[in-house]
Amino acid sequence: MRCQYLLLFVLLILLLAACRGGQSSPQKEVEAQAVAKNQEVWVSVEGPWAYAEDSDKSKIVLIAPRVADHTAPFAQHAYGEAHLAEKMPSEIEILNRVDGIKSCSGTDCALPYDAAVKVGTVDRLKHLGTTGSYIVRLPRPDDYWNGVSFESRVGTPWTEVPAERDKWDRHFYTIKMLLHYTVTKLDGFKIDHSLYGFQGVRHNEIAIAMTPNGRVDCCDRPSRKAFKDLVDMLGLEVYADFPSNDPMPSSASGKYDPACWKCDPQNPNHPSGCTSLLRKSDPQDPKHPADRTFSIQHNGSGACRKAIVHILEK
Repeated sequence: MRCQYLLLFVLLILLLAACRGGQSSPQKEVEAQAVAKNQEVWVSVEGPWAYAEDSDKSKIVLIAPRVADHTAPFAQHAYGEAHLAEKMPSEIEILNRVDGIKSCSGTDCALPYDAAVKVGTVDRLKHLGTTGSYIVRLPRPDDYWNGVSFESRVGTPWTEVPAERDKWDRHFYTIKMLLHYTVTKLDGFKIDHSLYGFQGVRHNEIAIAMTPNGRVDCCDRPSRKAFKDLVDMLGLEVYADFPSNDPMPSSASGKYDPACWKCDPQNPNHPSGCTSLLRKSDPQDPKHPADRTFSIQHNGSGACRKAIVHILEK
């Protein structure tokens, strides 16, 4: 898919160069000036979201599990946060949007985990509305960019044998998705018909996120639990594993700690003796209160990982 995007991008550049090289009509010059004045809008998405094509081909739908150990999703705008999909599916409309060029290539493009869900799964979740899931509809973006990536491995069946886990698909999956849009004017966006202004230095950004409630640990159990909730919602049997170090794309592969697998929330053997992710108090760790909210994202070298692998419907 990324190669197709690159090929399309190259063809468009060649066509544009050819037009500029020849004699252009006044109409084409006006059109070229209009394109040059277009603005970019970036929508960042973090959290345990699945992406799928909407029945309206001009839109996409984001679906996340509605579970007790997650906060409700929200969108950050110029003056604060707006809750999403609290009582019904939310729709985000970007004003003055026009079709743009698919401009990402190579590692700039998002690398999600492509999931082959059963036919009708997404339609069923949409039909159920907010029963068991959060649903947000957006315009189909020009393309999907990679905001932040982190090495993870995804596979099935569940195993605690290191050699078997080494066979899982290991990549630097996208954990922060950037949806790229083109607009003629930065007049803001609407959430369920309410108008908001863009945030960011260039006033052209929207941030969508949802975070789990719980305690951070260095086995990334909250992220593993978020992934489990997501694949359970989609009816998939697939598991994610995160390294205990911070590998870079140019370095050797990450180091995976077998000690994290026993109490992994994804473990179908339901081991006993594992502490809950949602504890009311922790007297041994007063600096980290139990109601601490954290973002599902990679937090940098030396910190506990908070990674999640985005799922894109095939």
